[in-house]
Amino acid sequence: MFYRLWLKRIIFSPTEVFRLTSLFSVFGLVLGVAVLTVALLTVNGFSRSLQKVIVDRNGHFVFLSEEKQSLESFSKKLEPYQSSIRQAVPFLSFAGLVANSQELKGVIFEGLDFKSFSSELPIQQRLVQGKIDLKGSDSFVILGRFLAEDLGVRVGDLVQTVFVDPSGQMGSSRKTKTFPVKGIVDMGKHDLNSRLVLMPLSASQKFMGQEDQISGLRIWLQEESQANYFVRTLNNQYRDRGYQAVSWRDMEKSFFNNINSDKQIIFFVLLILIIAAGFNVSSALFVQVFKRTREISILKAMGAGNSIILKIFLLRGWALV
Repeated sequence: MFYRLWLKRIIFSPTEVFRLTSLFSVFGLVLGVAVLTVALLTVNGFSRSLQKVIVDRNGHFVFLSEEKQSLESFSKKLEPYQSSIRQAVPFLSFAGLVANSQELKGVIFEGLDFKSFSSELPIQQRLVQGKIDLKGSDSFVILGRFLAEDLGVRVGDLVQTVFVDPSGQMGSSRKTKTFPVKGIVDMGKHDLNSRLVLMPLSASQKFMGQEDQISGLRIWLQEESQANYFVRTLNNQYRDRGYQAVSWRDMEKSFFNNINSDKQIIFFVLLILIIAAGFNVSSALFVQVFKRTREISILKAMGAGNSIILKIFLLRGWALV
């Protein structure tokens, strides 16, 4: 009877529930929750995009050596783990210069054994111009998007590469060679797009005069979650021999730490706003209870207990929210 009486009053007086102040309070709470959700989803989406860029570029982890080693030397150390490795791609990395007729840029050269990829090339998916033809000549380069813009070159143009060898017989010696540009790639990071020059591994070895020598292996696993386990295992076994394994997360550790810090700051700031909006809703309901002294007196006179009145106001608050 008490609930029917109260519901009848609500039905015939809808403004009692949907007051403007109450609607504003609820809107503030909903808006705060929505902003928190969108902000965290945006940061998480950016983190996942960065992870994909790093994994496409470096694999799940990189196995390196302090000095250039042969592919066989690296492969022997990974033999016990072959069943968990999807693909291991050797690379040779070195610093140098690239130039056209007007510009000269300091870059990072990386020779990749494109034929070692067991599936579609991750680099192929990120090409914005050109195409990698593994059946053709192995003497070509692929430039980062911003680097190509700075040099003013397109696919098919020629660029001159320069490598300074500090181990020359009479001090440092300079090696130069001209390569055609076969592709322009967007790696998703400004520093990579501004400095990265990719070429086939065989071409980079010939250019540096280091036949059969590589800097390390970029390794993609069957299960991404096993990356940290392999990094710890390989470092425990081979770090004292001059080898090192680095996971994709450790390669950008400071960047991911900054992202996590930003997520925490955004969460706590928006949480305070949501709590404030919740207090606004509570205060609106609290004031409405004090304004209903006449209705409460009538219910008391009709025999309603405190628990019934409490349930009625809880039902009112639930209907508002």
